[in-house]
Amino acid sequence: QAGLGEGWGYVGIGRDDGDRLGELSPVFYRVDTWKCEVFKNYWLSETPDRPSKGWDAALPRIVTVGEFVHKRTGQRAVVMSTHFDHLGVVAREQSAKLILRIAAQWAEERASSPPAAVILGGDFNSNPSDNAYKSMVAKGSGMADAHALVPAEKRL
Repeated sequence: QAGLGEGWGYVGIGRDDGDRLGELSPVFYRVDTWKCEVFKNYWLSETPDRPSKGWDAALPRIVTVGEFVHKRTGQRAVVMSTHFDHLGVVAREQSAKLILRIAAQWAEERASSPPAAVILGGDFNSNPSDNAYKSMVAKGSGMADAHALVPAEKRL
């Protein structure tokens, strides 16, 4: 965070103990522009509400979810940050499914007019040919790959 300079905040917790130990999957935001109303972390596992390692994962993995309000316009956004396991194929597939359920739950519980955008970012350790990726961008999932939506000549 120090490298970002002043004016940045973040939400997130350590994956090992739900506090400070282990890697974070933080959501960084400009504190002069956005207010974080609420955030929560989930472990990418069969027991998402407590520190745990899921399926065939080598390490505990988490997703950080926050609801942010734009201070000037009142526009809302649900922002998610994650880091999928680098070894566990089943863990990546199940993590994708769990994240889709969490995203749908947050979008429904925090329904507003207009509805809040849901933005998911992170290291998915996946390729477009992997089932984890395919399930996240499948028709009806509510998600899309921003890279695929932008024509190649307009990408930066």
